[in-house]
Amino acid sequence: MIHSCKRRLRLEGGIDMNIHDIGKTPPENGLPESSGINPRPILYFLGILAVSTILVFVIIYGMLRGLKELEKRNQSQPASYVGTGGRKLPPEPRLQGAPAGEDNSPSKLPLIEMRDYREMVNKRADSYGYLNKEAGITHIPLDRAKSLIIEKGFPVLSGPYAEELKQAATVRRQVLNAEPNAGRIIQK
Repeated sequence: MIHSCKRRLRLEGGIDMNIHDIGKTPPENGLPESSGINPRPILYFLGILAVSTILVFVIIYGMLRGLKELEKRNQSQPASYVGTGGRKLPPEPRLQGAPAGEDNSPSKLPLIEMRDYREMVNKRADSYGYLNKEAGITHIPLDRAKSLIIEKGFPVLSGPYAEELKQAATVRRQVLNAEPNAGRIIQK
């Protein structure tokens, strides 16, 4: 806060004069004092900024337009295109839907391939055939195999391997039915 000091000064001619704000001289033209900011450099800066912004906009617009024209002229196939362009096939395993055969026809899509696989498995599970003709190993339909097991019963194992399986089953039952043992050894 500026304190104004009013004093009366007597000049040599006998004239009294009030002096306000000691240390500052009153304005000469009677107008209020200026703030000391010259607006001309600020206006120059704003003008230069506006011109340079417009210039950058025009340059970027021209580049975008030129790139669009270049893209129209160079229409090539997209990178994801699967076709017969005489391209060399990638090594196995290939992605589903990619060229698969000698004729570059696309391979099956996942859902179609899964459907075909299930049909093949179901057809084989419901048919008779040889697995190894020389060894005499055949396969029979699952329903027929189940009925044979019901009629004849499960084959019975004998010998040391059967004893080992019985002991393993006993230990398995003990472990699964045991109380929490906190690290104690299960008794045999």
